[in-house]
Amino acid sequence: MKGALLLYRKELLQAVRDLRTVVMTLVFPVVFYPLLFGLMGDLIGRQEARLAELVPQPDVGEGILSLTLPWTIGTYDLEVLVFEDNVQPGDKYARWHFSVEVGEGE
Repeated sequence: MKGALLLYRKELLQAVRDLRTVVMTLVFPVVFYPLLFGLMGDLIGRQEARLAELVPQPDVGEGILSLTLPWTIGTYDLEVLVFEDNVQPGDKYARWHFSVEVGEGE
C-alpha cells in the first residue's frame, strides 16, 4: 500500500510540474465551458426568434361569410379586404381574392 501512495505522489508532482497539463486541467474548463454554453444559448435564442417569425399567426377578424343555401351553380369571385390591426379606417393591409365554384352535391 505504501508503494502505491509513493507512486501516486510521484505522478501527481510530475503532472503539476507540466504547466500545459495544469492549464488544460484547471484553467481551460473554467474559461472554455462558460464561453461555450453562453454562445450556444445566444445561438439558440436567435434561432428561436427566427422560428417565431416564421410561424404564421392566425388572423382574427369580425367578418362572416355566409355559406347558407341556396347558392346557384356557378363560380363566385370574392374579395376580402384585410386591415392592419383590424382598424378599418387605416391603410389597407391586404386584399384577398377567392374564387368559389359551386356545383352539384352528392
